[in-house]
Amino acid sequence: MKKNSFEIKQEPFYTTSYVAKEVDINDSTVRHWSNEFDDFLKIKRLVSHRRFTKKDIDNLKVIKYLLKDKKIPINEIKHYFNTMKSNNTERTEQQTQEVSYSNNWRQIDCQIRFLKDAITKYEIARENDLIEELHESIQEIEKRNNKTIRLYKLVN
Repeated sequence: MKKNSFEIKQEPFYTTSYVAKEVDINDSTVRHWSNEFDDFLKIKRLVSHRRFTKKDIDNLKVIKYLLKDKKIPINEIKHYFNTMKSNNTERTEQQTQEVSYSNNWRQIDCQIRFLKDAITKYEIARENDLIEELHESIQEIEKRNNKTIRLYKLVN
């Protein structure tokens, strides 16, 4: 007789070292950022070990992009994330009436533009990395072809 007739699908969790490789940063940086952005990331802990979800990895990639590529200071990124968090929390009816709809739309529009820019820059950086890898592969193939041509000329 089955005790549980249903199966709970659980999202996979990843280790700090796996996340570090995925995001292309050091393990210590992953730990530091998970502490710095704890309010935003909400990293799960199993005893003293951090466990990351795919969403956490994506968020760390955005943080890396903002810190390393855009050179935005940590305190500004935290402020932005806190603004997002406060916009997502439930407000009482009275607070909702006090907030101007135009300001909300401007904030949302600003957040969308900010995230679009971050995603676009991340995608461009990723594409540039792929182009560079392809270029290096082409150079290797050209070197091999040149060696083959030289050998062929020597033989004939």
